[in-house]
Amino acid sequence: MSDGPEPKGRGVTRRDAIKILGAMASAMPALPTAPLVAAQSGKPDGNPNAPTASANESSSTTPPAPPDAAYPAGRPHPFLFLTASDVERARMNMKKDATLAAAARELLDIAQSGKPADLPPLEREWWEIAKKKSWGDIYPEVNKHTGQVPRQWAGLAVACARASLLYPDAGMDRKARDIMLALAQYTFEFDHYDTGLNYATWGVECLEAYDILYGGFTPGERLRLDAFFTRMADAIIRNDELWIRDQPGGELNNHYLWHKLGRLMYGLFYGRPQLVREALHGPKSVVDCMRYGFTDDGLWMEASLNYQSVATSPIVTMARLLENAGAAEMNLWQLKTDDGRTLRQAYDALAGILFPDSTLPNIGDCYGRRVKPGSMNDYNILFGRFRDPVYAWLLRQAGDRRRADLFFATRPMPEGRPPATPTTRLWPEHGYAMLRTHGGLDYWTGKGWTLFATYSNSSVHANRDKLSLMLFGEGRHWLVDCEARTKAAHAFSASVQGQLNRETLAHNALLVDGESQRSPGGRLDLVEFQDLPGLKRLSIGDVQGRLYEGVRQLRTTILLEDYVVDFYQVEAQKPHEYAWLTHVDGLPGEGLLDGRPAASWQPFQFRKDGPWKWLRGDDGADPCQAPLDAATPYSETFANPTPAGAGPERFRLDVLTDGPSEVVRCGFPRDDSSDPNIFPMRLVRRPSAAAAWFLALYRAGERAAASVKLSVTPGAMHRWELVIEREGRIAKHVAPMLSALR
Repeated sequence: MSDGPEPKGRGVTRRDAIKILGAMASAMPALPTAPLVAAQSGKPDGNPNAPTASANESSSTTPPAPPDAAYPAGRPHPFLFLTASDVERARMNMKKDATLAAAARELLDIAQSGKPADLPPLEREWWEIAKKKSWGDIYPEVNKHTGQVPRQWAGLAVACARASLLYPDAGMDRKARDIMLALAQYTFEFDHYDTGLNYATWGVECLEAYDILYGGFTPGERLRLDAFFTRMADAIIRNDELWIRDQPGGELNNHYLWHKLGRLMYGLFYGRPQLVREALHGPKSVVDCMRYGFTDDGLWMEASLNYQSVATSPIVTMARLLENAGAAEMNLWQLKTDDGRTLRQAYDALAGILFPDSTLPNIGDCYGRRVKPGSMNDYNILFGRFRDPVYAWLLRQAGDRRRADLFFATRPMPEGRPPATPTTRLWPEHGYAMLRTHGGLDYWTGKGWTLFATYSNSSVHANRDKLSLMLFGEGRHWLVDCEARTKAAHAFSASVQGQLNRETLAHNALLVDGESQRSPGGRLDLVEFQDLPGLKRLSIGDVQGRLYEGVRQLRTTILLEDYVVDFYQVEAQKPHEYAWLTHVDGLPGEGLLDGRPAASWQPFQFRKDGPWKWLRGDDGADPCQAPLDAATPYSETFANPTPAGAGPERFRLDVLTDGPSEVVRCGFPRDDSSDPNIFPMRLVRRPSAAAAWFLALYRAGERAAASVKLSVTPGAMHRWELVIEREGRIAKHVAPMLSALR
């Protein structure tokens, strides 16, 4: 996670931090401590982890509730996040495996080189201004002060604590304790939609560090840290109750699972079984999320495959903690809901929706990142438990994972095997489809074509991208779902994310009157889905005109070994401007009209509002346009920007329309800097028409060189004939007529 500049203000400065680190318990200021929401009165009952008073409470103050007898007291530390067997595994791996030995040295180097004096200040003054504003306007500063800044403190603390387990003579335990004691003054007074999740994400690291270092703290120091964790738990619970009551992110959201992790880890560490039960069975519980939040074969419901792990990772952590603590409440590893949902399904599902390079489709909010699931440490944990060779394969596909592997990797790690992926696939609950010309293990060679399309209405992290597609051909991504990366520390609330990346202009879809789609209010229409030998077909549409009022759409895609056909139809009762959009990850070529260089390119001026203001020229040139008549196809060949051997050298696009149009050459920014690199972007615009169609043909490698002639004619039984003439051969494909669908 990136970090923004440090603001000035009152609070704990770097100089204060140095003083605190050198001081100790007597030098710490008194801090208010909120009562634990779920706690009851009573006295601790022998559990060395149980807090007896807050940092500023006298001995007469009523402490939190006593630990439950079901939680054994006096257990050795660490016991919850890392066990003795985890530590022994890491020590053995250091000795036997050169890669993990390097990972251990890297961990030690991070611990030794991290300077507490360089940690950003834990400020409070910002809140006096921020709390008077709308929560929707303060995402960046909330993310910084409740997420990024304390996460750096927690990250260094847990790195030092873990290093102390592997290098006990390096002095990292003392360094970690000092950082923890300085961080213990954090007030958790800040309230916002994101604070519960933020506190839980770095609170996990803090509590792990405390678990590792527990025996090295004095009773007085433990008192301060216990008060710190009680304030943390109270803040997480308070935020969780706000989400349960107001549902700011919808009926289900990954936030609920992080809140439940906060409840559960505090409950297990401090012997508060009621918090554990609330996490597992209360409102918006882990069980609720597993029952209602997973769709199809295990995909999470938030409309972004990259967010799958954001939801499932806290469940995996809770499964580990319950097991490590010996808690009898529930075994999340074995849990199967009455409808058959399991935790493992959520990880198996990702293996079935990958492109051949083992990356996930960039659907929904992905912030410009193309993710390989094996980069998640969860697969290490899952492999250690289930020994599934697919998990081993995913881990190997992710590349260098040394530090992530250190405490949880299985050595020796087998080569594993990729999943035997089917040729085509529907995810009907989500509204996703994937067409593949190659199936089985041959799929992972990258041969042929893979097309991903969406007719979804999933919420939360969805974009205005309905009926859009992505295309992987002959070893690489060509037609991509674009997002400009941001330099902002909080990508979700970044200007470029809200103004550009979520808009229809960023996707390979159809734009009507220059405006983005509206929410369809439900999944769109699946009209055709065929998995035939040598041919794969998909027709998806908006037959009722829900994306744009009164505008009906239908998209038919056909995959063969040699090429891909993309036929887009649109119709309305009155004329509109239609713009067929495509974004290519390649170096642009010369645009050809009917096979000849276009001689009439003219400057093109975009609108200055909304997402349009982010667009750029193409390859250093200004945006330009050229006229296109009904009989003239536009073609362009894009070059592979990667070194030789990493996929085909070229990708060709040929597109034909049914009436007077214009093709616009422009660029989509790869980031939100002032002078970004670009994705070549092409718009084929019908300025004024009630009905229109666009026929595109995609080819890659040597097949991209041959000229082609395209035509569309009415056929029988309410079907179009899509005619493709190339190299002396004629192919006629059929597609349903939109006008016949009601």
